[in-house]
Amino acid sequence: MKAVFWLPVLALLQGCLATYHHRQLVAVKPEPSQGLVFRDVRVFSGTGESADEHQDVYVRGGRIVSVGPTGGALPAGAETVDGNGGTLLPGLIDFHAHLTGTAAPPWKLAWPDSDHIGQSYLYCGVTSVYDVAGDLDELAKLRQREQNGEWVGPRFTYSGQMVTAAGGYPASMVRDLFSWPLSAIAVGHFATEVADAKEADAAVQQRLERGADHLKVAVAQIPLGAPVFEPELLRATVESAHRRGMKVVAHIDTEAHALLAVRAGVDVLVHLVQLGPLSPATAKELAERKVSVALTLVAFERMEQIKLQRYAPTAIEREMNPPEMLAPYAPETVAKVTVSKGMDEWVAALLASHDLRAQNVRALLDAGVNLVVGSDGEGSAATWAGGAYLDELKLMGAAGVPPAQVLLAATARPARLMFAEPDFGTIEAGKRADLLLVNGNPLEDLDLAGRIALVMQSGHVVERLVSGR
Repeated sequence: MKAVFWLPVLALLQGCLATYHHRQLVAVKPEPSQGLVFRDVRVFSGTGESADEHQDVYVRGGRIVSVGPTGGALPAGAETVDGNGGTLLPGLIDFHAHLTGTAAPPWKLAWPDSDHIGQSYLYCGVTSVYDVAGDLDELAKLRQREQNGEWVGPRFTYSGQMVTAAGGYPASMVRDLFSWPLSAIAVGHFATEVADAKEADAAVQQRLERGADHLKVAVAQIPLGAPVFEPELLRATVESAHRRGMKVVAHIDTEAHALLAVRAGVDVLVHLVQLGPLSPATAKELAERKVSVALTLVAFERMEQIKLQRYAPTAIEREMNPPEMLAPYAPETVAKVTVSKGMDEWVAALLASHDLRAQNVRALLDAGVNLVVGSDGEGSAATWAGGAYLDELKLMGAAGVPPAQVLLAATARPARLMFAEPDFGTIEAGKRADLLLVNGNPLEDLDLAGRIALVMQSGHVVERLVSGR
């Protein structure tokens, strides 16, 4: 059920790939010629942990022109949006997305629909994402569409397929789930397996030539006991990327995997330690090495809910996705599903570690590790783009992350993580006008981050066509 973003290749070969009709979710409006003012609004700028009350924010030419106390003269001809007691946030950022993926289950896979995924993210106020594992060719095409102004979706960077040890995850998972020859055909769509430093260097160079911005390595075991990188080879892979100016993110499962990855020099862990405990000593080492972590709590939560036949899509996910696409996750359908022995054992280990995850989050907090929000959107079962992200915010809060820290992890921090001087992620004069107006104060209740009043990307209002909330 995990990392299913290339499984459509297998399903196509088996003649069982589903297609769905997706309604249009958003429409991007022309930018007001004289700009737009958010009038008398609470502003969480992302530059600190508090919000400023009664502010006016003037946007023109795709940028934030000014931020200051309300009550001054309005710019001539500017349109206005009344704050109505709401909060203006920087546009949200998902540090773990899969724009060419699918959150449909292996037993009823769907064609990946990048246009629907892009609109879903904007519908939920997510204006930027980091794609950390997807099809290189498809992502290059998507970037060309973005540059041509044809992409209605979040701004994005990408890594392409994961690089892994010979026989390692996710290739090991494909071979466990599917028999030969289907597994042999599909493995290359999931990852590049490398056996030595020369092969690793070639894999990094290939990604760079196809427009990748960063590298993703897999340091995990699905099924349990699958091969994993030797330290020397992992270090050589990471160094190859760093020499080319590419940062490296790592998929990990256990504390041992986390230590292996950070000691090889990776920059970001794109999962929390999800199997077993995370010791304070390891959390301290992550902090000392300045490694960031995207928790993806929602991915684990939904895997468990599916296994226990308790999963139900959220209201916003029902708004965005056709009922027939969500139906395969109905408990009565899941009850009839069988998965491979290896996958079943891995999910059982995940369930056994359920109560440890909040402890592991608190260990990271106590150590001062930099946290960023990632949902694994469209990369794991039922992690629907945008909807899973909004759930991730609430799950982080429930695990003990203070609301202000969650909002910083959703905005300014992920912007700075990949860019030395980002022009987005905060509400400041001169920054890109990626903005989210929500009803109420999410600093008091993170659920309010999903009570969306208005989405803006680069100064353009994104009209939400379904709910209009």
